[in-house]
Amino acid sequence: MSLRDKWCPTLDEWTTECWRSNELRWKLKPKAVKKAAAFLGLTKEVEVQPVDKRWLDGVGCYCCDGGPIHRILLARGLSPEAASLCLWHELTHAKQAEGFVSSLEFWEKFRDTYNAVAGGSEDYFNLPIEKEAFENMDYHWTIGPLAK
Repeated sequence: MSLRDKWCPTLDEWTTECWRSNELRWKLKPKAVKKAAAFLGLTKEVEVQPVDKRWLDGVGCYCCDGGPIHRILLARGLSPEAASLCLWHELTHAKQAEGFVSSLEFWEKFRDTYNAVAGGSEDYFNLPIEKEAFENMDYHWTIGPLAK
């Protein structure tokens, strides 16, 4: 099964779900997030902030700001399961960013790769960094949820 087949219907449902409500529907499990960060080998602290959907282009965002912590934004309207899956995805981007000299270098690599494949929605799923991030969403079921 392709990543698009596996996750796109789910992502479409999450996006629709987020537009219905701006009410905070999930609560972070801090110990689980620390455990997930350690599992992925992150060296910086992680900060997760619930935000209004209108501030996101999707349902979550890893902020490449080069600061001393990894900042992740998640849509407030996500269900707890969706928030957990999305957080695993964004934590993977945090790990990927640690492999670069700077967060800016990571962002530039992402942007250049994305632009090279024409920037279509189909191509998004074929970007190596996105493939890895979608595959790591499966840790939600093996290690446990990060939100309740």
